[in-house]
Amino acid sequence: MDLEQDEDDDVMRAIALSIK
Repeated sequence: MDLEQDEDDDVMRAIALSIK
């Protein structure tokens, strides 16, 4: 259980949406 990984996923999603 790594909360950091969850945060990374959220960040990656936000970046992907921003690029889109």
